[in-house]
Amino acid sequence: MGNKNSPRAGWLLAVQHRRPLGDGRGISAYSFFAALCLLLTLPFAHAQSGVCAEVKIEIRQKVSLERQAFDVALKINNGLTDRAIESLRVTLHVSDLSGNAVGFSSDPNNTSAAFFYRVDSLTGTTALDGSSAVAASTQAEARWLFIPSPGAAGTLPSGKQYRIGASIDYVLAGQAQTVDVEPEIITVRPQPKLTLDYFLQPDIYADDPFTAPVEPSEPATLGVRVRNTGLGAATNVKIDSAQPKIVENRQGLAIAFRLEGGYVNDQSRGSSLLLDFGTIAAGATAMGRWDLTTTFAGRFIEFGATFTHADALGGALTSLLEGVTTRFLLRDVIVDLPGRDSVRDFLSSDGGWFVYESNGVDTPVVDVTVNSSLNAVAGGYRLTHQTSPLLTYSRVPSPGNANLVISGITRSDGKVLNPQNFWVSKSRTENLTWNYFINVFDSQTTGDYLINVTNPLSASIAGRVFDDVNTNNIYDPQEPGIGVVRVDLAGVTLSGTVSSVAYTESTGTYEFANLAPGTYRVTVGPTPARVDGTPTIGSLGGLAETVGGSPSIGNIVIAAGQQATGYLFSKRRASGASVDVAVSLTPSRASVRTGSSLSLTLVVDNRSDNPAEAVAVGITLPAFLTLGAGTPSAGSFDAVSRVWNVGTLAPRQRMQLRLTLSANPAESAPATGQVRAVMTTATTDSIPANDEAVASIRFATSAVCEAGTSLTIEPVVLIRFLTGLRGVAMIEGIYEPALVTDALASTLEQNLTSHLSAYDFDGNGQVTAQVDGLLYARWVAGLRGGALIDGIAIASGATIASIETALGGCQ
Repeated sequence: MGNKNSPRAGWLLAVQHRRPLGDGRGISAYSFFAALCLLLTLPFAHAQSGVCAEVKIEIRQKVSLERQAFDVALKINNGLTDRAIESLRVTLHVSDLSGNAVGFSSDPNNTSAAFFYRVDSLTGTTALDGSSAVAASTQAEARWLFIPSPGAAGTLPSGKQYRIGASIDYVLAGQAQTVDVEPEIITVRPQPKLTLDYFLQPDIYADDPFTAPVEPSEPATLGVRVRNTGLGAATNVKIDSAQPKIVENRQGLAIAFRLEGGYVNDQSRGSSLLLDFGTIAAGATAMGRWDLTTTFAGRFIEFGATFTHADALGGALTSLLEGVTTRFLLRDVIVDLPGRDSVRDFLSSDGGWFVYESNGVDTPVVDVTVNSSLNAVAGGYRLTHQTSPLLTYSRVPSPGNANLVISGITRSDGKVLNPQNFWVSKSRTENLTWNYFINVFDSQTTGDYLINVTNPLSASIAGRVFDDVNTNNIYDPQEPGIGVVRVDLAGVTLSGTVSSVAYTESTGTYEFANLAPGTYRVTVGPTPARVDGTPTIGSLGGLAETVGGSPSIGNIVIAAGQQATGYLFSKRRASGASVDVAVSLTPSRASVRTGSSLSLTLVVDNRSDNPAEAVAVGITLPAFLTLGAGTPSAGSFDAVSRVWNVGTLAPRQRMQLRLTLSANPAESAPATGQVRAVMTTATTDSIPANDEAVASIRFATSAVCEAGTSLTIEPVVLIRFLTGLRGVAMIEGIYEPALVTDALASTLEQNLTSHLSAYDFDGNGQVTAQVDGLLYARWVAGLRGGALIDGIAIASGATIASIETALGGCQ
């Protein structure tokens, strides 16, 4: 409204509902302190002892959410060209709709006020307290931020309305003037109130100073339950955590702590420490967790928290955080009563036995440990204790210590317990060893359980690496698997760390078998000429991540005997120059028998005009063949992984690998298997169809005398070969002089050896053309008896009868 005595001076008061506050600075900040007791070895000569060394850590976090606020703007227009508005003083007024004055304050500690306010900006003048002016022909503007206190909205869902107005005192041409500006009406909506309950697992497991091996770090839970006890929804609620900081370490221990990642309502947030809860409705609850690790095992003996509200946003006056409590956590469990959700709850005995549930309820728990007993029965153990209609917890010593693996628990009424509600725990004894316990949490118990135990090494993880032809990151049955891809397994079990390496089969499949219960990670190595897609999480869940630049699925939690399947890794072909590298397999014979061997020639051929980078060939063998020596013409061959790393293959270049294979003496039944070679290259291969070669080999239970009569060769050459001549002496006078070369002689020798050195007929442990080949040739020619062996140096223990039997059994 304007001033009637000064028509060229005007005032306009406007109040706008400000966009929700939630600028990332955090409405409340708080920090936790936790004192960890670590047992350290004392160097006594004849005994092992320990002393508790304390380390105190602090974890700083901040919670932010969007909240209601109001912009109050006052514009003062001095339209006079020759006079200033002097001694300007602005007094704000807040009242309810009945005209009753309402308190508001710029003091963040004045909790009796209904509003916190502050000056946000001031232009065209320097103050509003009577000490400043508005120059002629100028405009001044003042802006205030008003934030309501938690109770300002009242108790009605519609909220509560207020009036905000202003009185303006000033001097114009020496005369004092007062103007009352028409108030604006605002509506304060119901607001949230947040209560944070924090939980910390007291025992944290890592390297044990009393053992020689270095034990792995096992994640411990740092959990939070966020309850909205207010009448309004909490919007865009976030908790951002810093990494733990050591604030007290008098012994100077070389110890470290780290938060590895977070969860919201049991949904992983990856490695981020920021938990985004979104909107928490009035009366609703959300659950958050972080994984905490350390480098030394210990026990937290103290856990507390302090918190403050940002003074710039009203401090204690406007704080929507009612309180922060801390408790030690016994276990993440699931209350499976009707109407409950599947989000894990916090079981704690800190300050009494309660389950702090994901629905915001604190439910009492009856500790029945003192009445619990455990007895061995067929297939496991029987646990008994008192009946109860309430939630119960029991703990009994584990008869199997660390080696006991619980595969399941069934109650006497047929109820199968959730695996989250039973576990094996451990605690350190006075003599610095470990005691192990079986823990069971249940509802409405009958007090009678059958605990089934199983072979601890019966779990497995399996999956596939496949060529994602249509690049949709989904495995389609027609998409081929990728062979010879390295797959690394790392895990943590009660017995320590686990690591293993496998290579995918030609179908792209891999499997890690005979695993103990624990938490595992599968990481797939790079594949030449392909880029990685997004991994697919399998049947037992997990977390898709990138480890060292390679795709990985971690946090795979496996219980005893569980089979984790469907862990898939997609790869697609990279763009760029292409090559055509073909692979071929040529066995020296198509059949083997115990005591015999064969050679295998593997050739890689770059048929293009571009170099092929990082060429590698993986080989798989049937069970009845054992790999002997491997001689490559280039690169290196690993007999353990059966991978030939060729390296770079120049344009039009060929390389070969000669392998020696022998029949496995453990085999006793006829079989046919395939030797398979799969080639990969870092350069795009334009014709993938010839990247794989297969050779069929037959394992026979009697003598293998193959193809001896199918060899087309000059008879004189055959005779000379059987009499021991080699090289050009074997072919001189038979072929034209120009053809008599070492190369021709070598080729003929190889053919004759392959066809005639078929089987150890005389049983001397060797297969040679001079003995076994000549015996076979005479047998085919019809010679028998003494004529069969005349002049041949057969083994001393061999007889004509035994040799004829072997020759007669030829297949």
